[in-house]
Amino acid sequence: MKKYYCLLTFVALFAAQQSWAATDGGPTKECKPIVKACIKGGYGKKANEGKAFWRDCMHPVLLGKAVANVNVDTNDVAACRKAKISKMELELEQLKQMDSK
Repeated sequence: MKKYYCLLTFVALFAAQQSWAATDGGPTKECKPIVKACIKGGYGKKANEGKAFWRDCMHPVLLGKAVANVNVDTNDVAACRKAKISKMELELEQLKQMDSK
């Protein structure tokens, strides 16, 4: 009986992890224009070589580089970059708090 309880607990935790990942992984409101522009330009998860969403489109755009077939307003880039930096700073603070305990 204990084996079944452990297995059921593992399955429940795995399912919960997937639902948390789905809600956290989406683009922020500030980054949606860039996401849409990258997708419209043909960049995505299952794209051909040289058309990977993050590596070939989103990351270069956030660094201020030009990306083929992607036109994004500089204000949208600045807003997205600011939102990503804020999120990373918050995560860093949480890590520091964990480290000090």
